[in-house]
Amino acid sequence: MKINEAGRNLLIVVAHVAMWLVIFAAPMFFFKSIANKPAFEFTRIEIHWITNILSWIALFYINGYYVFPHFVYRKQYTRYVFAVIIMLLALAGFNFLSFRFLVDEKHYEVAGLLFLYIFPCVFILAGSIGFRELQQRIRQNREDSERENINLKTELTFLRSQISPHFMFNILNNMVALARFRSDQLEPSLVKLSGILRYMLYETDADKVSLEKELLYIQQYIDLQKQRFEGQVELVVDIHPAQGNLKIAPMLLIPLVENAFKHGMGIVAEPRIEIRSFTSNNTLDFSIRNNYADAVMAEASANHGIGMANVQRRLSLLYRDNYILETTRLNNVFSVHLQLNLTP
Repeated sequence: MKINEAGRNLLIVVAHVAMWLVIFAAPMFFFKSIANKPAFEFTRIEIHWITNILSWIALFYINGYYVFPHFVYRKQYTRYVFAVIIMLLALAGFNFLSFRFLVDEKHYEVAGLLFLYIFPCVFILAGSIGFRELQQRIRQNREDSERENINLKTELTFLRSQISPHFMFNILNNMVALARFRSDQLEPSLVKLSGILRYMLYETDADKVSLEKELLYIQQYIDLQKQRFEGQVELVVDIHPAQGNLKIAPMLLIPLVENAFKHGMGIVAEPRIEIRSFTSNNTLDFSIRNNYADAVMAEASANHGIGMANVQRRLSLLYRDNYILETTRLNNVFSVHLQLNLTP
């Protein structure tokens, strides 16, 4: 039985609550039962102990979910040590105030603070670090596995879609017509088709490829489609050369271009496709707009959705927070805008 995200999160919360109850609450109620004391009637010193427990739990999660990853994962070790000292001092002050107000206003032993409170804090810190590292390792292994699976699926998808009989049939038919009329466009068309196949077969095995080669591949694909649909579509292409030695995940952008030609043609009244790309400060700005027909809106939505979901998933796995992907539908125009940080 599969568990959705909300159910999984609920199970995690229940597991955490059960863990703290076993560690702290169960021993307390056990000793109260031995002493024949009411389970839910607490003396002032027991209330003081409960406040200590709550402060330890807060320390566990604050350190594990914020302080430790915020500083250590950014290699800011000195700041982390300083933050830990601040937290320990703050909790020591909290313990002192709790003792003064709940137990004894005058008698407070520093030795008791050290052995009964600070030492447990240190163990709680160590536990939260171990918990965070285990959680990070599990997440990393899951993402690595998912990244590998998505790359395999993407490779198969591209092989099916790009070297498909339909694609090759239309392009080769167009070239046969060029040969029949002895057109000067035949040789450059063959060179572009050869470049597309060479790139797909030999260049895309690496995790990252040159952005310049990726854009050249897209331009060759567009040129062949432009030749195929000559006079049938208003095509606006503005692809600027890549700046610097930037690299990108291979075949990341082509599904967006494919969708534009797949759903921007056919029975569309006034076919128009705009494809623009430029780089600035190591950021790729890639946008596509295409008209679509209301009659095929449902089908277009489904296909766009599948393609966009695949692109979105690859971006989230490979680039995390280093991208912005926006899609809009307005007045029978479908628009995609991608900003992708390609910092070397």
